[in-house]
Amino acid sequence: MDDLTCTIAVDDEQQLILVKASGHLNGKNAEKTALRSRELALQHGYGVLLDYLDLRLDASIIELYEFPRSNPIVTDKARKGVRVAVLIARGEDVDNWRFYEATSRNMGVNVKVFIEDEATARVWVACRTN
Repeated sequence: MDDLTCTIAVDDEQQLILVKASGHLNGKNAEKTALRSRELALQHGYGVLLDYLDLRLDASIIELYEFPRSNPIVTDKARKGVRVAVLIARGEDVDNWRFYEATSRNMGVNVKVFIEDEATARVWVACRTN
């Protein structure tokens, strides 16, 4: 499925890029979202909060493993360093998101998954250290 509704906004007050998405996330539409949000993050010097509470992950384990290894958006050194918090709902996708987090961090991508804890995700994104 490729039905993803997504808004990307610059929040200067919170100093972050807020991505709110719903629908189904796969490698194709994830790449578009990653490119735009990381470009904005680099322009403003902010981190990214991916609000995926209303999202269904439609990616295989292989796709999750390959994304941080083969996608030029996240393998680019500058984009790789952007802090990205992924806010997800508790449910069947949690293990896959945790796998994505681990494999991404192993590749030096600065990403962390938060389960229904937006306040902590915002604090982590705002922090300027790894």
